[in-house]
Amino acid sequence: MTDNQYKLQGASHLEPDTKYKLVPIVLAIPETVSESDIADGLNEMLRAAASEDIFVADYTLHGLKNLQIKTTTSQPEEGELFGDHTICVKEIDKILSVSTGNITEEDTQLLAKEDVFSVGVYEEGFFIYTKGTPRNANSYSDAFHGIVSLGRKLDCRFINFDRDADCMPGLPEFDW
Repeated sequence: MTDNQYKLQGASHLEPDTKYKLVPIVLAIPETVSESDIADGLNEMLRAAASEDIFVADYTLHGLKNLQIKTTTSQPEEGELFGDHTICVKEIDKILSVSTGNITEEDTQLLAKEDVFSVGVYEEGFFIYTKGTPRNANSYSDAFHGIVSLGRKLDCRFINFDRDADCMPGLPEFDW
């Protein structure tokens, strides 16, 4: 299991047709604790919270790869690891990064001249907006449409097709 594949699950108390607040949380855990121990510990803690008073309806953990490491000062104070939170961030967009090797050469040619679907063209690839629809949507490959569908399903606003990114396992690969 890789760093990004730890999945906390169980004790789900989701009700049909109910809106839930998704609360991002940052925890400071000693660097010496392994990713699997982090996942196990949080799973145990959250399962108890979800089963006792139904304050937590459901939970998941992802993104254990490349965690940010911060060091406390010689006289640590509460909250110092989290920095200044006086700036209120209203929205952060998710970007799915995929290799250009997961789409056809024809797709890249279309993206290079597309002015509705492409957000940006750069030397190594393309940024696209997942909510848009290209004028010539039928010209793109099934592989391209599958990646766009995946990005939408994951609620990513953008997809970055980059020649230096690793090919995504389970998707077609094209050697062009």
